[in-house]
Amino acid sequence: MHRGAGREAEAAGCGDPSCFVEPATGLDVVGSVSQCDPAVVKLGGNAYYTPNGNATMSCGGQHVSIPQAQAKFNVELGSTAGPLPSDDVIIAWAKKMLGA
Repeated sequence: MHRGAGREAEAAGCGDPSCFVEPATGLDVVGSVSQCDPAVVKLGGNAYYTPNGNATMSCGGQHVSIPQAQAKFNVELGSTAGPLPSDDVIIAWAKKMLGA
């Protein structure tokens, strides 16, 4: 399950550039596509925050980290992966988004 910053949980994707992954498995899987062809799949400019700080995606059944997807498939360009921020940081981001 993914959560976009300041949004309800969504089954797939985040709906905005920031994505938090709730720990459910040993892998920090942030998405899955049937193929990682940049002519077909437009992914990039995302910030993924996961329990282990190593966002992984499934490309045609092959699990690759975000840096591997960038190097091997030329997708997720401009995307980053990092550990889950503290609650205080997430709350500060939400307040900023809400103009509070």
